[in-house]
Amino acid sequence: MTIANLKAPSAALNVSNVVLPFSLSVGEVTVEGVFRQSAKNRIDAVIVNRAQGQRLMNKKPWSTWADAEQSFKEWAKGIRKAVDRAHGK
Repeated sequence: MTIANLKAPSAALNVSNVVLPFSLSVGEVTVEGVFRQSAKNRIDAVIVNRAQGQRLMNKKPWSTWADAEQSFKEWAKGIRKAVDRAHGK
């Protein structure tokens, strides 16, 4: 797995979120991965997923990493579900 295009939002720009219900600057991150069959080095799956923070009703507009952390949590859940499904669980 590789993390690419990691961009932190500007907490200073998001001070407006106290008065207005939207964030001017949100974080974003891309994850890329290749799953290989180890013995033959065969590629079984390739994933690329990009996530961006919430502009409307952002719960933590002052945090520089909350958006990326939430993306990592969602990706981890998705990967776990896919692995469980592949193993018949």
